[in-house]
Amino acid sequence: MGKTDSSLAVRDGAVGAPATGRRRQHEVRRWLVEYPRGVPLALFVLIMAITALSIYSIERGETDRRIAQLRAEAQTLASAIERRGDAASAYLQAGAVLFETRSDISSETFGEYVDSLRLKTDYFGAEGIGWAEAVRAGDLEAFEVEMSIATGAPFRVSPRPGLATSQIVPVTFLYPNTDRNRRALGFDMYSEPVRRAAIDEAERSVRPTASGRIVLVQEGRSESPGFLIYMPVYSDQPDGPGLRGFIYSPFNAANFLADAISVPSDYHHAIRLYDGTPDPERVLGELGDVNVSGLSVTHPVNFANRPMMLELEAGAHAGLAALSIATLVFGLL
Repeated sequence: MGKTDSSLAVRDGAVGAPATGRRRQHEVRRWLVEYPRGVPLALFVLIMAITALSIYSIERGETDRRIAQLRAEAQTLASAIERRGDAASAYLQAGAVLFETRSDISSETFGEYVDSLRLKTDYFGAEGIGWAEAVRAGDLEAFEVEMSIATGAPFRVSPRPGLATSQIVPVTFLYPNTDRNRRALGFDMYSEPVRRAAIDEAERSVRPTASGRIVLVQEGRSESPGFLIYMPVYSDQPDGPGLRGFIYSPFNAANFLADAISVPSDYHHAIRLYDGTPDPERVLGELGDVNVSGLSVTHPVNFANRPMMLELEAGAHAGLAALSIATLVFGLL
């Protein structure tokens, strides 16, 4: 009796499996009859999903390619800026070596040096080249009298130093001798924190050092940003080398950037140079189509012993890439 029951169970199971399969096939056929467009619609959804994924991959690759191109271009632009900074620094270093051997630095000797640089025709985007003597607070009045006699016009240092001031670094000479540059004569650069920090760093490192973002005294009422490069000049004294002053160059940042980088009139990228990290409050100068908004990359710039940052931004890419459009059409078909 046990064997018989077992055999029946096996036979019932064997019979039940085909029956279940037949029911499923019947349900599928009925679904196809009731929904004849289901299979084409499912195929369409599947193909469009594959197409969308393919387009996403293509566009992602296109974006990566454009970013790589921007990075290469930004590196080229940053190198051009660094070369200009190195050239300006080399002029200042040469001047420092020259004036270390001179017993005095007069308006005539300094003017001869500047003329030898052909400053009026080409000086790498600088406003000029100047000399700022290091003056002790106790010697200020004597220095002003000496400069008034030498220049034939009243010479006065401003702003006036406080009682606790230990050092004064006034603009003594600045060539070319233009109305714009004459505005800066007598200005105590050591009285302003950003300039003072660069002066101290140049004295410490004994190398050309750029300042942070400032507004040149030459600008008058304009707020156009700029910067300076300082190089200390020393002289031998009984107790060791003594600081005589600084040979320096002032730069209007926008003019410098336009001189260092040449872009065509239809250039559709934006070039921005920042003092340190990219920040609207730290921008020095801009070139190109400054109103674009799209992919952007940054590249560090080591400019005269000061870190700067170059940003290159491209305009927004219009539409899909050609390969993406071809993929979309093929998927629709």
